[in-house]
Amino acid sequence: MRHVSPRAGAAVGVAISLGTTVIFLLITQIMKAVGSGGLIDPMLAAWLPNMVFFAAGVGLMARVRT
Repeated sequence: MRHVSPRAGAAVGVAISLGTTVIFLLITQIMKAVGSGGLIDPMLAAWLPNMVFFAAGVGLMARVRT
């Protein structure tokens, strides 16, 4: 079994957090452009990133062993 230092574990957590934030902001900006361009309803475009991340969160919570 490989030993992982606590710093490495923390770095992975920070990297995942930053990656998730960048993806969320990217989706938000894309939906802002799509909504203002009239491709989809602006209200749906505004809420779509939240719905996607909510669904991902529910899916991940369902996989957690208790």
